[in-house]
Amino acid sequence: MNKIANFIDGNAVVSQANEWIDVTNPANNDLLGMVPMTPTNEIQDAIEQALNAQMHWKEIAISERARLMLRYQHLLKKRHDEIATLLSKETGKTLADAKGDVWRGIEVVEQAANIASNMMGKR
Repeated sequence: MNKIANFIDGNAVVSQANEWIDVTNPANNDLLGMVPMTPTNEIQDAIEQALNAQMHWKEIAISERARLMLRYQHLLKKRHDEIATLLSKETGKTLADAKGDVWRGIEVVEQAANIASNMMGKR
């Protein structure tokens, strides 16, 4: 069965966990994959990598962050149907509901990309 990797420091990392949890489609109980009961040392490593990434991220100019968010938004739009299909399988939502959720996520990313402009205020 498909063991779902943890995403740490930009990489898919297969856990060395001894226990795994089944991920099933709630609509039909089909097994989609398995997620690890990630051991403490792997969680700590993920936290350290995230802290390192945050230290780098805070040094990136706000305009570059906005451009990155807009590129992310473009990818979400490009893969909208694929993401919605996965969301539908994993949550048991109808495909239409899942598509709406993905679109709301796209709007959140758009808002994040515009934060700098919004903070300037209006005259």
